[in-house]
Amino acid sequence: MAKVQDNKFGNPVVTPKGKLFFFDFDTPNTVEKHPKNQYPSDKYDVTLGLPKTADLSKLKAECEKVAKEAFGTVDGIEMPFANGDEKTMESMKGHIIIRAKSTKRAGLIDETKQRITEDECDAGMWAKIQVTPMTYQSGKTKGVTLLLKNAQVLVNAPYDSLGGAQSADQVSWGDDDNEDHLDQF
Repeated sequence: MAKVQDNKFGNPVVTPKGKLFFFDFDTPNTVEKHPKNQYPSDKYDVTLGLPKTADLSKLKAECEKVAKEAFGTVDGIEMPFANGDEKTMESMKGHIIIRAKSTKRAGLIDETKQRITEDECDAGMWAKIQVTPMTYQSGKTKGVTLLLKNAQVLVNAPYDSLGGAQSADQVSWGDDDNEDHLDQF
């Protein structure tokens, strides 16, 4: 009988500042919450886009360390970094994409270290996340994933929303009294 590989856990690492793409901080990512999502994790999770110029040396070193502990090498091991230029979302271009998940709710604070809720966050906001690298083996696939521990969202920093819509107070409504345009809604 083949020996099952025990997961190896690294030390927690705080990422550089990146853009929030997708996040489920307060409730898990489920098909009920996101009906169009084909691959819900059923976990709390976040997808963060880090600028390609960001210093990822600490995170990469910790991922490589646990891979070597678990598998003896980093060759052929899946790492938790994706090239945003290869993604279909135009807004991911120019970024290194990471996704972190957890079965437990992560701590969520703003830049003043005050607790906030998911409702105060928007796709495109700047954030840092604290993650712990962990190895896994699924069939013949061996890799390193990231466990989400905490997140700091910079809710007061300027950002470009990735939601594809303007807020109502940013729309140029015009000053006519003609209500015919209301049938657009």
